[in-house]
Amino acid sequence: MNFFIQGRPGIGKSYTIRECLKDYTDITEGFTVQRLYDDEKLWGFRTCVVDHSLEPLDARLDTAGRDGTFISPGGKDLSVLEKVIAQVEKNCRKSSCRIVLLDEIGGFELLSDKFMSSLYEILNSGRLCIGVLKSRQNLKHTIRKRDSNCEESGELYLNRHDMLQNRLEDHGFLYTMTSGNKERIRERLQTELTIQLQNRESK
Repeated sequence: MNFFIQGRPGIGKSYTIRECLKDYTDITEGFTVQRLYDDEKLWGFRTCVVDHSLEPLDARLDTAGRDGTFISPGGKDLSVLEKVIAQVEKNCRKSSCRIVLLDEIGGFELLSDKFMSSLYEILNSGRLCIGVLKSRQNLKHTIRKRDSNCEESGELYLNRHDMLQNRLEDHGFLYTMTSGNKERIRERLQTELTIQLQNRESK
């Protein structure tokens, strides 16, 4: 079972999920992505493994450090994401884990067979998977911006994104968030959390 949200950057996807999960961190595994700022300027992105708490969405480079950084002025490091998803795959096997947070997926990690293999293992684990999927439109924008000279990788990006989106839609919910439906999605997620956790307790 999964519950994923897509939509334009800054609409509130991650914030909505965090608000709903704040009372469930003790039974949640997964990862989040944090924006790193240096002197108020966006410097890069780092990934944070969930460990009984959720890291802030934004952080200063001088206080957060560079551990887990996968996008920086020096480029992209796919191996960081591969290590993190492998750790999440391991963590989600814990008996205490009932929710897996994947925020976000659907970016350049789509090109990694290792990452995608672990991701599908997690999605097939029977846990309640909640997260953010980079929309196809956002992905196409990213491809044009960063990989405009590589048509082959662009096609692979989109094909794997379509396969992942189909998997999410076939085994749960994938909502497109807008300014007009944010509250309805939040309420639906809260309801699904309650239902899924009650069902697991009754088994």
